[in-house]
Amino acid sequence: QIGSCGISYDGMASLFLASSNHPAVKAVAPVCFPYDVFEEMCAPGGIACTGSVVDYSKFVRALEGGDLTLVKGVIPDAMFTLLTRYLSGVLPVQGEEVQLQSAVRDHSENWDMTALFDKATGKDAVVLSLDGNDMRARDFGVSAVIDRITANKTLAVYTVGAWYDAGAVGGAFKFHEKLSAAGLQSKLTVGPWTHGCRKNCSPNALDDHAPKFDLYAELVRFFDWHLKRRPGTRIDTEPPVHVWALGSERWVGAASWPLSRTSMQRLALAPKRQLLAMPSSKSASETQTPDSEWSADEWAPDYTASSGRVSRWNYVQHIALQAVTYPDRRQQASHCLVYTSPPLAADVEVNGSAIAELHLELDAADGAVFAYLEEETSDG
Repeated sequence: QIGSCGISYDGMASLFLASSNHPAVKAVAPVCFPYDVFEEMCAPGGIACTGSVVDYSKFVRALEGGDLTLVKGVIPDAMFTLLTRYLSGVLPVQGEEVQLQSAVRDHSENWDMTALFDKATGKDAVVLSLDGNDMRARDFGVSAVIDRITANKTLAVYTVGAWYDAGAVGGAFKFHEKLSAAGLQSKLTVGPWTHGCRKNCSPNALDDHAPKFDLYAELVRFFDWHLKRRPGTRIDTEPPVHVWALGSERWVGAASWPLSRTSMQRLALAPKRQLLAMPSSKSASETQTPDSEWSADEWAPDYTASSGRVSRWNYVQHIALQAVTYPDRRQQASHCLVYTSPPLAADVEVNGSAIAELHLELDAADGAVFAYLEEETSDG
């Protein structure tokens, strides 16, 4: 019996193995992988994530060719100094040293991620042709083989996601939902981590280490049960979904996602930059059209506003062991259009992502909107 596990690319590889439907493949555990590369990593929300793609392309080129100068300025200076002090490039396979330069030259002909990204103007855009077959942006990722994966009804899958892992966390939920709907044994854990579960980035965490949860021991337990039926490792009787509740700083187990105890609260943008509860009988369009009693706000974008270089979207910084932080949101607020609610009457736990429905009139051909739901503490 075969099991497979991996992080990021390797996690995708474990799922491509599962898509082969080989009868020996019984369990896979992908960690922090993009379900749909285009939607979650390259253009989340339809907005080109150029910086991350360019930085990652430099990482790949440095790995393939051994030219570490390519990542100078991409990773922290201290890490770059450490790398160049102890690493001199690609190590040869023992006994095959004479083949190294030939292998490096071969790798230099690999396709360039930045060039492909420039062609990905939409999910149906052709970005690459291999042996006469066109590959479109939608073909990159596990979503392209989901039907083959779900066809194997005896497969067990343990998906691990991270709240701060770009758009891949949304893909983890979507993937689990499709597996569950198809009747597969699917388990999902989402923690407060960056890409690869390297850092705990909850703003309420006491340190930047992982929560008291041994991920690798958990995955070993998963394989011990599904491949060996080892006593004391049974994992299939536990709730299939576990998410780390940011702020509450605790694990929440559930039978499905969204959590059954979740209630939706609708808020509307109101005059005087207020965020007010909206009557359930009205839709956002009924309360926020310019001809209603709630007027529209005019806003000239301030292009100096930023969420910073080390945000959830720049997964290259995650690889460089940088923690996702948003340390200057109070300062950034002066560059943004901000709507504030009255103080909450009781504690509220937010699990998942907020949905923003906006009605805009632009004086440009196109526009990009970044919306953040933030907690404002008593000290501002």
